[in-house]
Amino acid sequence: MPKAKFTESVQAHLIASKLDDRQPFYHLEEQFETRAGFSFPRQTMARTVIDCATPRQPLINFLIDGVIGYDIGA
Repeated sequence: MPKAKFTESVQAHLIASKLDDRQPFYHLEEQFETRAGFSFPRQTMARTVIDCATPRQPLINFLIDGVIGYDIGA
């Protein structure tokens, strides 16, 4: 992400923790403070995930349409 103050690995950690591990952002906020020793507000985390998903929305829509339109046969 241009102008981002964190690396792609932090962004990947946020997305995996939120979507795959189902961690709420307030838990991740506490983890960053206790384990890494810095403040990473949940509002910033949410904005990061949204900003990452926005340019990929056409691909997401394409995949959703493929799943919905899939003929499983009878």
